[in-house]
Amino acid sequence: MLIGSESTGKSTLTINLANHFNTNYIEEAGREISERSGTDLMMLSEDFTEILLQHKLNEIKAVKNSNQVLFIDTDTLITRFYMDFLNDNKKELNKNLSDYKHMRRLSGAV
Repeated sequence: MLIGSESTGKSTLTINLANHFNTNYIEEAGREISERSGTDLMMLSEDFTEILLQHKLNEIKAVKNSNQVLFIDTDTLITRFYMDFLNDNKKELNKNLSDYKHMRRLSGAV
C-alpha cells in the first residue's frame, strides 16, 4: 500500500510497480468521488461510504487474479483520516466498513 500527500506520484508508482512485478494494482477509489463534490469540505457521509465500498470491491476483484502481491494506491486509512478531519456524522458506521478485512492472504501477507 502506498500512502502519501496528494500529487506526489503514488498513482504512477503503483502502476509501475505492478507492471514490474507482473501483478495487479488498485487505483485510488476516492479521487473521482471527491472531485465530483468539488471540494473535500463539501463531501457527505454517503460519499465516504461510497469510497469505502468501492475500495473494498476493488480489493476483492483484484486479489483474485494477483500474482502474490497487490499494489494499492491509497486505502481506507486515508478515507478514515478525512472522515475524522471533516467530522463525518456517520463516522462509526463508516469506520466499521473501513476496518473490514476481506483480502485473502497472498504468500502469507495480508
